[in-house]
Amino acid sequence: MATEEEKLVERLRAGDKFAKAEDCRHDRCNCAIMDEAADAISRLVGERDARQEDSDTYKAAMKLYFEQSISEHNAKVEAMARATAAEARVAQLETALNGLVNRLDEAHADPRYKAVWTIAQLHGAPYSGPTYTAELAAARTALSQSPDRESGT
Repeated sequence: MATEEEKLVERLRAGDKFAKAEDCRHDRCNCAIMDEAADAISRLVGERDARQEDSDTYKAAMKLYFEQSISEHNAKVEAMARATAAEARVAQLETALNGLVNRLDEAHADPRYKAVWTIAQLHGAPYSGPTYTAELAAARTALSQSPDRESGT
């Protein structure tokens, strides 16, 4: 389908007299002017189309750039969310471990707990099963090295 510009160029090149009933005696002059006008219109249409192609290329490049920027930003946000969730989980575990260590210390210091061991010893049945001394020491060390305790918070 021909554009309006193409139709006009075709009419100019065909020597269209723009619907005049009588012939002009300057037909040759008019045809030369019409050819020049047709050439000018064709050149201008070509320049416009080239600018449009440049614009379309630029738009496509900018769209790709922004899509990549958004993807990178989303990846950073997701990584930050995962890091925040991991930090929250670490804080939760640290609080639970700290509570367990403190409770064990309280139990070990309680005279009623100490009496259990004394009675077992007196009855000739001292405890010889597994212990958690090393694990408790490791938990205390880990808690003492946490960033929150080092910074004083």
